[in-house]
This record gives sequence, C-alpha cells and structure tokens, in this order.
Amino acid sequence: MLFATGITSSDAAMLAVDWGGNYVGGGSEAFSSDGGFTGGNPDVLSPTASYSGSSATFYGKYEAFSGSPTPVSFNEIQDSGTTDRIQLKTADSAGGQNTGFLVLWKQADFLNGLDSGMVGLDASSSLQISLTTYANQDATDSGRLVLRLGSDYYTSNRIFTGTGTTTTPDPTALTFYAYDPVTTTININNPTVSTDIVSGGVISGVTEIGFYFESIASANAVRVSEFSVNMVSIPEASTWALVVLGLIPIALTRKKKLRF
Repeated sequence: MLFATGITSSDAAMLAVDWGGNYVGGGSEAFSSDGGFTGGNPDVLSPTASYSGSSATFYGKYEAFSGSPTPVSFNEIQDSGTTDRIQLKTADSAGGQNTGFLVLWKQADFLNGLDSGMVGLDASSSLQISLTTYANQDATDSGRLVLRLGSDYYTSNRIFTGTGTTTTPDPTALTFYAYDPVTTTININNPTVSTDIVSGGVISGVTEIGFYFESIASANAVRVSEFSVNMVSIPEASTWALVVLGLIPIALTRKKKLRF
C-alpha cells in the first residue's frame, strides 16, 4: 500500500456511516449468510428480506475458531423498536466457542457525498459505537476499528471495551496494524508490530470501515445499536497541482512589480 505525502483534508469531517434505527419490523431478520470474501471483496452480511435502507448494508464475515456448531442462526438484526440491533452471537451449546465477527461498510454507501472520490480520516474525524450487550468477550482482540486502504486492511488497537456508548475522537491518533482477513482467518491474533498509515495528519483512501469483535464463551453476544463515523473529503492530487500552478504566475507578477 502506497501512502501519498503532503495530503490534507479539504473540509471538516462529515457523517459518512450512520447505522442505527428501525430497519426490520414484525420479527428479527437473520443475516443473509456467514459472509466471506469474493475476489478480495467482503460479501454481504445484512439481511435481504424485510430489511430497509441501502446505506444500511454491511459486509464482512463471522467464523468459529474453535468449538461447534458454527453459530449460523444466531447472527441477525434484532427488532427492537426504533433502535434495532446488530446481534453477533456465539452458539448456545456448551463448549466455549471462540467466534470472530468482522463487520464493514463500503464507500459506495457512505453519506454526504463521500460515496465517491478520495475520503479519509483526520483530527476532526470521530467514530461512535453503542453496545447494549458486551459480555465475556476476548479482552485482547475484541473491540477494534477495521479499515481498508486500497487492497489492504488495517486494524486499530482495542478501543471498544464495554457495554455503553464509546466515542473515539481523532482516529489518526490510534495505533494500527496490518490485517489480512481475505486470505487467512479473520482472527486478529493480538498483533504487536504497528504500521504507520497516517501521512500529513490524514489517513487517506478509506474505502471500507467497520469493527471486529470476538467472543470466547458460549451463549454470549455483542449487540450493536449504533455505529457512526465522521470522515473527510480529500482533494485529488490533480486539484492541488492546479492550485500550485495558479500560484506561480501570481508570484512571478509580484516579483516583477518589485523591480525598479
């Protein structure tokens, strides 16, 4: 992954991802599949029946790393009035399953005109998640921000650590690690070698963003009632070139006026 130097954002952060609301009615909706990756891109997880809002579509994968059975029927959008919840749940059978959940939103569904062009995160960006249940989770890997830059994925240090609402200002201040959920297991496995993905105070070229949770015991669940991200638009390199070229004649004119 190549990172451009000297990139700056053009405006204050705007709401790009806004999951939270009334998406299903008359009963909960199971995920369309257990997800995965096709051609390097994450498959759809969100329900296909009686589920509203294209901007509410999310992608990713969940898998059991140990124990059985795989919790196929437990992951769903729970109907909870006007605050429906993404339920990520291990099986109710005994055995202490270890299950990972990777959930992502694509740029094509970003809001406020951020669905095209180069977008990213800077000091004015922030993210927020509301968890109604967060019990018996892995205290090492569970609760991380995940993002994609180009073809590469990165995960942050652990930032979502308990039930309630967590707001994270300035995601550029987080520690990030290289992450490969496409060709290997989605398990994060406690990375220790960090990767610098910030250039000029900006993480540029974000095309997917979401989170990772992991459960280490049976009959436990993460239930997400809100996930929102504020991001920034980043001018293309050609735009900056035009700005610089426009300044050159002005500078030359000023020099000529100073000559006697």
